[in-house]
Amino acid sequence: MSLPAMVVLGAIAMIEKTWVHGPRFSRVMGIGMTLYAAVILVHPAWAPMPFTVPSHSPVIVQSGEHHH
Repeated sequence: MSLPAMVVLGAIAMIEKTWVHGPRFSRVMGIGMTLYAAVILVHPAWAPMPFTVPSHSPVIVQSGEHHH
């Protein structure tokens, strides 16, 4: 999981635990996340992109492999 996603989920958990309306907020976030997951199942292109190695990063080639 990405660091920004962990920060957002941590903030949501903190709000749920400390805010006076935390239980209501928790239900709303749960419903929202469930709906978002259902949308991603139907339309995977709407999912956030996974972390990829930048093109300028060196590529490690294992011994025995030859790339031309």
